[in-house]
Amino acid sequence: SEIIGEPERFVIPDPELPLALLDQKE
Repeated sequence: SEIIGEPERFVIPDPELPLALLDQKE
């Protein structure tokens, strides 16, 4: 039920994390 309440919180806990991962790929 928590995931349905705040889906964004589980998808992107920290906006800086996905950006760092993309930089490492390139």
